[in-house]
Formats: sequence, structure tokens, C-alpha cells
Amino acid sequence: MTKFINVWVEHRIPTLDALTYQCDFYVEKGMRVVVPLQSKKVVGLVSEVDVIPENIDKIKKVDQVIDTTAIFSTHQFELLEYMRSISVSNSITIVKAMLPSLLKPNSQKQSITKEFFVEVNNEEKASTKRQQEIVDYVKEHQPVLYSTYRDFSKSLAKKLVDLGVFRLITKDKQYNLIHSSEKEKFKELTSDQQNVFEQINLENFKTYLLFGITGSGKTEIYMHLVRKCLDNHKNVMVLVPEVALTPQMIDRFAKRFDENIIVYHSSLSDNERYHQYKQVENDQANIIIGTRSAIFLPLKNIGIIIMDEEHDTSFKQETPPYYHVRDVAMYLCKQHNCPLLLASATPSLESYARAIKGVYTHLVLPNRINESLASISVVDMKQEIKKQGNIFLSDLLKTKIADRLDKNEQIILLLNRRGYLPTVQCSNCLEMVKCQFCDVLLTYHFEDKKLHCHHCNHVYDHFKCPSCGHTRFMGSGLATQRLQEVLLNTFKNASISRLDYDSTKNKGGHEKVLSQFINHKHDIMIGTQMVAKGLDIPNVTLVGILQADAGLSRNDFHANETTYSMISQAAGRSGRHDKKGEVVIQAFDPSHYVIQAALKQDYKLFFNHEMNYRKQAMLPPYTFLISIVITNRNKDKSFQLAIDLHQSLIDKQITCLGPTDLGKSRDSYRYQLIVKSKDLAQSITQIKEILTSYHQYLAAISVNVSPLHLE
Repeated sequence: MTKFINVWVEHRIPTLDALTYQCDFYVEKGMRVVVPLQSKKVVGLVSEVDVIPENIDKIKKVDQVIDTTAIFSTHQFELLEYMRSISVSNSITIVKAMLPSLLKPNSQKQSITKEFFVEVNNEEKASTKRQQEIVDYVKEHQPVLYSTYRDFSKSLAKKLVDLGVFRLITKDKQYNLIHSSEKEKFKELTSDQQNVFEQINLENFKTYLLFGITGSGKTEIYMHLVRKCLDNHKNVMVLVPEVALTPQMIDRFAKRFDENIIVYHSSLSDNERYHQYKQVENDQANIIIGTRSAIFLPLKNIGIIIMDEEHDTSFKQETPPYYHVRDVAMYLCKQHNCPLLLASATPSLESYARAIKGVYTHLVLPNRINESLASISVVDMKQEIKKQGNIFLSDLLKTKIADRLDKNEQIILLLNRRGYLPTVQCSNCLEMVKCQFCDVLLTYHFEDKKLHCHHCNHVYDHFKCPSCGHTRFMGSGLATQRLQEVLLNTFKNASISRLDYDSTKNKGGHEKVLSQFINHKHDIMIGTQMVAKGLDIPNVTLVGILQADAGLSRNDFHANETTYSMISQAAGRSGRHDKKGEVVIQAFDPSHYVIQAALKQDYKLFFNHEMNYRKQAMLPPYTFLISIVITNRNKDKSFQLAIDLHQSLIDKQITCLGPTDLGKSRDSYRYQLIVKSKDLAQSITQIKEILTSYHQYLAAISVNVSPLHLE
């Protein structure tokens, strides 16, 4: 029977959210279909069936229905509607964020990897003793992977299938991402931990903020909460900000629980993510451990969602569709009537402000498990350079590194800048070398001896100075590759590893580097901000933080908060167990309140200072921000559109700042408008109404609700 349906097609349509098609096949809401769009065949998701169109004359027909059942459930449609209400994103962009790559509406062919199995079809056809042995083996273990069956049956494998003794079946390939671990017993909670544990009510929705200093045992509380949820026949989601944190978290959970643990993050292959997604969809998952994208897994019967390191900016999606995991997690917890636990040693200002106001329930772990905070020293690098000429490593840090090496203890060094030379200039005219596609400086990488843009990731095989045509360059500054070289020259017998994007971009890179360091294959680990997050390595007794205040120079309202969190989190990696820890902070402005608060390990001191500045400038959490970025390859067109849009916002009595020139990015010119508002929902609605008049320009307009960075 012919029906009319609405479809969200894979390509963003400027004028409409959904297109109407005529369908002569069986179809349900949430299925993928192939439809004509202009001169192409594209894939879309059915958003509505039994539509009554106004004019049926020009409605095209669906070419093909891809799925036999809906791949997008009722609950997912409800979540999508919530996402639409808190953002200015179109439906297909949200759908693509919620689904794994192999299920996204996409006309590019992506295949799901299959595996062959055998199972008994007619054992009466087995005519010899050996054939009967093979039948007995398969019956006991079926379905048996064909490669295993072939190894067991050798020359008879194909013959027995051809005879009909066994039949071949095909299944999606299975992936075992959890390594077997020797089980360990649960640890008894301390009085502080027990107090926190008892305050969390698993029977009702409530948001809790657990403010626990580094090493205070937050993860042990997670374990006990998860066990209680599983005992209540509920499932659990544990979210971490970085892929680098997942191996340790997975290992801890695998040692405690026999239940099925699902891992989900961007470093998995498309087929691995698809397999994990299907296990969750088929209700085969009890514990999910993952990064930001895991929040969209269709987990049923949720007992609690835990966000570890809730302050981390990685929980905010900074490309369309813009969202914060905390908002989505809160929605899901309300739907499942279960608690949301936010945890951090350096909570975000917004979360901590809500906790002290009573919007969130405030929980505190004030002491380390080993009752020993690492001692912290600050080195003034301006004075160090004047007196000693030490550009990179202070005398104090070098002395303490040598001491730890003598004691066979380990060191972590944080330098939040990857590459070899972060500043490169033409050796002829001295012009700074910038990316031809972006208004950012290029970084020299020693490993491939090329210039890299860390914004668009373009790598220059050959670079010619745009001003004078010269091809020779010189550089300065310090980044992780150069620091590794400096250390190897200074401590010749030390084994040194690096944990940054370049050393971990290959599959399994994070796990390999961390595993080797945890097993003391390396004495010193250098890394970018990923070494500051969540690592618990007993033998690390010294942390050095280089260029600790470099981030403070960023023209961004979040710079101070990000810098404080990074320093405090990195310092928390030292002396977490039975050995005393030390931290050396190298800074060029040690008197800055961010550095002083980190030195005193005093979050409240930082919070009060920063909140005072935020209040004076009317920045979050005292107001809501919405960033609108206009992008076009033509600079004049980009600017004019920004001016027009600014006027439209002013006409609606919306407070709007800008336009501000953001420079080039990926060969396009960008201008930014900033909307300030006390009523976020109303501002979102107003912006959506205004954008209906700009539908032909929607591809050039990007709206980020509650951005963490203003560039």
C-alpha cells in the first residue's frame, strides 16, 4: 500500500528539516531508505510515516528501504527532540552523532564485517567414527567459528559441509575488547568514602557533585555504586573524558566484575563500535565505559550515570551538533529515575556554583587515601633564565629528576604543546610561518621533518615563504618532541616515553604507551594534557609541569579555569600510594592567582577569585552565552552576513557582541557574534526564528549554545 513519509536525508537541506516521499514498500519510522535528491540517490532516515501531503504531484518515490526493522527507537527519537530543544542543530546532524558509523544514513558504502560459523545440520549423514567425533565436538560448542572448525577437522571440513552434515551460518563479527584479568576483592571503604556512598540514593533522580581531591578514592566509590546497581538488576554508564583514561578504568572494572563490560570511544574501528553498539541495543551490556559519544548508546534500565573528571572540556562537543554530555546525561537520568554522579578534584565553576547553591547535592572527599599530599614547589623561570641560563629545565627540576632516577622511581613531565619547534620563521625575512589555510602558526615536527598545522592537520612537504619565496627556516620554543631530546641528552641512562597525539594516533597507541610506563619499561613519561588526567601509577613520585602558565595568555574566558585544572590534576599524579610525592611547577608569572592557588592546592581560593572576575564581566555562570560563527571563502560576504545577522538579533532586543574577526580556518574566513542571555531557552527559540530568514545561508552559520571557548 502506498504511503507518504517524511525523511531526514543525509545531506543538510537549507530550507527544510525533512523531505516528503512516496513509498510503495513496507516502511516504519526509524528505518533507513534510499531516495532521489536532485540528480543523486541519497540515504535518509524515516522521521514520520502516514504523512498527508498538500500536493502529491511532484512527490518522488522511495527507491529502496534498507532496513527490515527500525534502527532508531522511540526513546532515541525522544532524546533527539530534547537535543533539538537545547541546541540550534538540524535533525540529521543529531542522528549522525547518535549512531555508529555503520548505521548512519550515508550513501558511501560501508560494510559490516561478517564471520562464518558451522552448526550441526544432519548428524545422521556422518558415516565414520572420525566424522562422528567432529559432529560431537560441534554439538558441544556450536555455533563454532569456521576457522576453528576447519582446524579441528582438517581435510574433512569442506566435505562435511557439502554433504549437509553441517550448515554454514553468517554472523556479524564479534570483538572481545576486554582482556581477561585476575579478579580482585572489593576494598573496604574509608569512613569518608562510606559517608559519600550512603548519601547517594539509587532509587531517585538527583544530581550529585563529588568534590574529591586527587587520590581520595573516588573510583572505589564508583565500584561500590556499580555493584549495588548490578545487584538491583540495573545497568551502569561510566564516562571518562579521554581515550587515554579508558585502559586503566577498564582494567579496574574487569578485575572486579564478571558482568559484560562494553567499551566505546573514537579509537575503535567502525566495526568494533558497531559490535559494541549492537550489544547495548540487544540488552547484552551491564556496564558501559566510554568517552563522550558513549552517552548516545541505547542502554536500557540505567541505574546510575557517572561522569569522572566532570570538569574536563572534552565532555563538550565543539562541532555540530554542539552539546555537553552533562546535559544529555541529566536528561537520561531523569527518564530512568536514577542519579547522575559528577566527580572531580577540580569541578567546573558551573557545577561547583550549583552545588554550593543546593541545585546539586554536594559531596566531599577532603583527604587522600594515603593521607599524604604531594609537596609542591614553584620555580620562577624568568629568574632561572637570568641566573642560570636554563631555558627549559630548572636546576631544581633537574636535581629532583636525577634523585628519582637514582631511587628507581618514575617521573611524569607535562608540557601542553606537541611537536618539536612551536615557533618557526623564515630565516631570510624573519616572517612567522603560518598555515596557508588557517591563521595559525605552523609547528615543526622532528620525526618527519615537516611543518604541521595543529588546527586543520595539514602537513607541508615543502614550504615556501609567501613574502620572499625563501625555503629555509629557523625555529624556537619547546614542545614534547624537543623536550624528549633535551632529556635524553641530560639523563643519558634514562628511558623516556611520550604520550601525545603524535605518539598515540595509531590504533592501541594510548594503551601501549601507558602499559609500558605502568610496567616501568620507561623512567620518564612526557606528555600533553592527557598525562594530567586520571592516571594512577604507584611508582610515580615526581611530576614536573613546564610552561605551566602558558595557557593563561589565551584570549579566552575559560583559560584560567582550564589552566588551574590542568596543573592541579597533573600534580595529583604524584605520590598517590605509599611513596611521598613531589611536584615542580615552572612558570614565568608565579605570582598569578592561578599558580598560587595550585601551589596551595586550594580550589576554593581559585574559585572565589575566578567567580569574582566572571561576575564583573558577566560571563558564565552568571549569564548564558551563545556563539554564532559565520564562515565563507569570501571575506566580504562573511563579514556582511555577520553584520546583517547582528542587526536581526538587535532588532529582537537580544544582547549581541561582535562581529569579531576570528581569522581564517580551513581556507575560509570567520566572524563571530556572541549572544548574552539570562533566559537560555528563550534565546535559543529567538535565534531559531531569526535563522528561518537566513535559510539559504545556513551552511555558513554555526550556532554553539554554551560554548566553552570563544577562540
